[in-house]
Amino acid sequence: MKPSDAGQPEPRLPPPPPQPPPPAQEPVHAPSGAAAVFRIAVPTSFAMGATNAYLIPGPEPVLVDPGVRTPEALRALEAGLAAYGTSIKAMRGVIVTHGHLDHFGLARAVRNRSGARVYAHRYDARVCEGFPDSVRKANVRYREFSLRLGFPPELYGRMETAYARTFEMAEGVPVDVELSDGDLVPAGGREWRVLHTPGHTPGSICLLNEELGLLLSGDTVLRDITPNPFFGGHSHNSSMGLGAYLQSLGRLEGLGQVKTLPGHGPVVEDLPGVLASTRRHHAEREGRILALLRAEGPLDAFQVSGRIFAELPVSQVWLAFAEVVGHLEVMEAAGTVVRTGGGGQGGEAGAASGAGTAGGTSPGEAVRFAAAG
Repeated sequence: MKPSDAGQPEPRLPPPPPQPPPPAQEPVHAPSGAAAVFRIAVPTSFAMGATNAYLIPGPEPVLVDPGVRTPEALRALEAGLAAYGTSIKAMRGVIVTHGHLDHFGLARAVRNRSGARVYAHRYDARVCEGFPDSVRKANVRYREFSLRLGFPPELYGRMETAYARTFEMAEGVPVDVELSDGDLVPAGGREWRVLHTPGHTPGSICLLNEELGLLLSGDTVLRDITPNPFFGGHSHNSSMGLGAYLQSLGRLEGLGQVKTLPGHGPVVEDLPGVLASTRRHHAEREGRILALLRAEGPLDAFQVSGRIFAELPVSQVWLAFAEVVGHLEVMEAAGTVVRTGGGGQGGEAGAASGAGTAGGTSPGEAVRFAAAG
């Protein structure tokens, strides 16, 4: 990219040609040809579309990521299970791949009806159990960190109001079994190995069954979009953010070719190809950010995201900002960008708190980033 192009927002892509909607229920065949797992499309109101819930049938059937808590989602889940000759009441386990409400929202309803044990990684278990208070507490940290990196307080308030409407889309659920990397989880008469793949959340997991040649990837691997690895600085958690996510991709690259069942969208038949494409996407984005900083000089993270992304709805602005911050964290660790000041909170929050700053900057000045050298 030429430096003169650095400040141009990424253009909106033309809409894809109309495609028939995916089936509401669909058997997923293992490479051996056996129908080993059954996908159920659970609708959401979010931009990424339906969540893929997966039924692992057998003497003690297990449901993976039952979806968001809405009447429409519950009806779809019930209909999908009925199409496969079973029901919520018959479930003996619920596995949550990560602590986002579009994946665990209905877990409590399933547990209440069936007595199923709920499994989640120990890093995300507290989010699931304490929802929505766990998310409200996290949002305090998100807000402080975001304002310090230049996110406008008024816009953040509007975003918080918009996201608060989603709190009814999940219930807190007790986690009966806290998972760790390498654990074996019984499902459908087989054992599935837990692969801790942090980045999208600290406790994101994949489930691998080598006998079947199948990987349940949650949101760590998606075919048609790239997951948003939330920045890590708000929690000082090394299992959060783009750096952790890229390490998780490296781990999955070691699996070779394995049929992958993602949390959204179609089955991934070419895992190495999708992982390579995801790496290219992030490398190209970092190159674009570096060219922008070289062309314009120091900018805060909100200014960078505004230059990189075209106009977005309020619900998407912070996600774009978070993605840019993730890149800046990785680039700072690699030594390609440096901070130029702004040790305190940005905007009105910093001015109101009188937080101390580094580098001789004023209390209300946001952290800015510059190209190294």
